[in-house]
Amino acid sequence: MGAARDTMVIRICRIAIFMLLHATLANAISDASRKTATLKGKLVEVETGEPVAFVNILLQEINRSITSDQNGDFILFDLPAGQVTLKTFRIGYRNIAVPLELTTDDTLEIVLALNRAVIHMGGVTVESSRAGDSGTVVPDILFSDKKLHQALGQTIAQTIDYEPGISQRTMGPAPARPVLRGLSGDRLLMLEDNEQTGDLSATSTDHAVVIEPMTAERIEVIRGPEALIYGSNTLGGAVNIIRGYVPSKKLTRLSGSASVQGESVNRGFAAGMDLTAPLGPLTARVDGSYRNADDVNTPEGILHNTTILTKNASAGLSVVRDWGFAGAAASDYQSDYGIPPDPSGGHPSGVDIKLDRRHMEMRSELRLDAFGLQRLEASYNHSVYFHQELESNGDLGMEFGVVSDFIQGLILIKNNNTLKNGVFGIRTNTRDYASGGLTFTPNTFETAAAGFYYQEIHLGRFLLHGSIRYDYKNIDPGEDRYSRKVGLIRRRTYGDFSAAVSPHWLMSPKWSIGVSFMRTFRAPTTEELFSEGPHLAAYSYEVGNADLNKETGIGLELFLDYKIEESFVRMAIYQNDIYNYTFPKNTGEKSWTRADLYVYQYVGEHALMRGAELSFHLPLAGHLHTAGSASYVWGELLDHKHPLPYMPPLEGKVNIGYELGIISLSASMRTAAQQNRVGEFEAVTAGYTVFDFYGQFMLSSRRHLHSFSFTVENIFNSAYRKHLNRVREVMPEPGRNFRLLYKIFI
Repeated sequence: MGAARDTMVIRICRIAIFMLLHATLANAISDASRKTATLKGKLVEVETGEPVAFVNILLQEINRSITSDQNGDFILFDLPAGQVTLKTFRIGYRNIAVPLELTTDDTLEIVLALNRAVIHMGGVTVESSRAGDSGTVVPDILFSDKKLHQALGQTIAQTIDYEPGISQRTMGPAPARPVLRGLSGDRLLMLEDNEQTGDLSATSTDHAVVIEPMTAERIEVIRGPEALIYGSNTLGGAVNIIRGYVPSKKLTRLSGSASVQGESVNRGFAAGMDLTAPLGPLTARVDGSYRNADDVNTPEGILHNTTILTKNASAGLSVVRDWGFAGAAASDYQSDYGIPPDPSGGHPSGVDIKLDRRHMEMRSELRLDAFGLQRLEASYNHSVYFHQELESNGDLGMEFGVVSDFIQGLILIKNNNTLKNGVFGIRTNTRDYASGGLTFTPNTFETAAAGFYYQEIHLGRFLLHGSIRYDYKNIDPGEDRYSRKVGLIRRRTYGDFSAAVSPHWLMSPKWSIGVSFMRTFRAPTTEELFSEGPHLAAYSYEVGNADLNKETGIGLELFLDYKIEESFVRMAIYQNDIYNYTFPKNTGEKSWTRADLYVYQYVGEHALMRGAELSFHLPLAGHLHTAGSASYVWGELLDHKHPLPYMPPLEGKVNIGYELGIISLSASMRTAAQQNRVGEFEAVTAGYTVFDFYGQFMLSSRRHLHSFSFTVENIFNSAYRKHLNRVREVMPEPGRNFRLLYKIFI
């Protein structure tokens, strides 16, 4: 790790020079020959004619956006002539899309009237075109605005729980991580602004995700061929949290938001803010958050050692011009949290974890609209992650350090009548891993590289999404040595193709059907290959397998969509056939060195997973509507005919809501069936039904928008247990919880 740090300054200088040359080239190209137009507009409300402030306006094809001022006015200069689609986004109003024709050396003036909207508990978004400010792809499931406020929890996993096919794996409230269709860990990518986080949350259930949901702009769940843009191991999909560290939009005034949240079940308090401001030729952005919570109260008592203290801050600066943008940002995330006591007695007082991630990134974008290209994007991310696990007496159990570097370049191809949203990309990354304390896991240096291509083909009522990707990964422990438990520790190299294709057929304006086929590749991690030692916070003695081979998965999905106005229904069935499925298997034996811990040995076996999902939203009488979802996944280890361990049960949610203007009210029921298909040494979990209530009030003042959200979770204080919670044998899930969130948009 020391060598990586010594050369880091040289790497950063090289990347900085590259970014500068990228920006210089962009400026030169844009100044060469420009035919421009101007767009001037005003947003008003249909019923009253009053101006609508703080509306996000996006010109989709050219990736230009702006926010209307307090009088509902906006103006965009230096726009390329031609046809564009203007889209609006504003909490409490229905989004619209309007085609426009921009003429060279002319100013187009428009007035747009917005209708008040009912914003529903989310379903699946199916669109055939990309929105420029949403990253590279349109997500299947999107959390933003009112939906994000309603679901906002202590972690990303808690926030998106109970969407179709989504569960959460937990060891207490802090180290929660999403599970998509039964897949988690390294098979589910957790992304921040389209890039991996550099933490260790994928390697063990006690490791937290280093992303604070309080200051997230939105959360995207991406599946299918689009997910291969981000990684080869995306059979379940990817979760992308958009924060916008590096400013990419040109502003004329200060904008941002501030939030305060409190909840009763743990006497928790959280606050966050983000501000973006023009500074002459530059645009600056800062954000920060603070979260503090005590031990969780359950209907059967206090779940001890579940406190959380998290602090996060970032600052970014960029140059935003008509040709694109170039900028950099830095952030620091610190968290202290507890792991509850081991039900088997390995650590009866729990384990405390302290982690720190320092992150730096550079991004640039060049809008070309020439040579058959739409734009070029380049990014560099550098992350230093440090993590300590402390026993109740203060002794160090384990510590980890990881230095990660990611470099990516994208070429976005210009659309034509048939081919749309094409993306070529290359990425490289390194990972310098070290561990200490009660472990014999060797330090390793990983090198990886990938190239990929994504394309859509539009043929009338038919739409085809497709992608192909090749990945290479090298894991070098620095020396060869033999371990009686792990095997021959030596350098390992892996590489393979991944591919996906998804045809859609629009049978009618209301009905569409599609199928998705994926072939994915995943190389083992350092931890799966070479781990050796007690991991108290994970309740296990971990042993790697140095002979593990690559993991390949074949996924097949069939889906059917019905959509008309405010109504939609989506059904999907799928199968994932995974060869050499790698997981830590409980051997049923206690460790010789730690007799209170079971030995978990990493193995690779043939696994088959099948599942189904349903989601819907249907208007009822008057201002009432209903929405809900249900999902089930069945898993089997085919080599031994045993159920796959830690699979979520049949579960679902149904909601009845009332919305009138600025007021939203809803009552929901969460339910899960008993999970009796369990792996070896895994206990059966009973089913449950829990009721919640949610209310929101929104108020627009002359200069600001205010949002007040109130939630009551587990209204009847029911004692219930989730199957994927590793501490369910100690205590049930949290009891009745009152949560209040206030957010102001500046």
